[in-house]
Amino acid sequence: MKYEELKNRIGWFAFSVAVLEAVPDDIMFVLGKCVITKAEYVWHEKCIKYWGMSPLFDKLPEGNVPPMYTFEIKATAPDWERKIEVVKQC
Repeated sequence: MKYEELKNRIGWFAFSVAVLEAVPDDIMFVLGKCVITKAEYVWHEKCIKYWGMSPLFDKLPEGNVPPMYTFEIKATAPDWERKIEVVKQC
């Protein structure tokens, strides 16, 4: 995907340290679909917040605040291929 197609598909998301420790492969799967532009460990929330661009995100009009997204990883039979469900939070 070219930068011009990504530059307006921005958002942010967070993973708790507990999730990172429990399912690191799922975290790597999601991060592999994103260009991370900022990552920050938030001590009092015990999570890592990420900002970036992704084809998984909706196009955002210029000047708008990037929304938060959550992800759900699902694998279904017969091939058990992982798929990402994306939910815009705000």
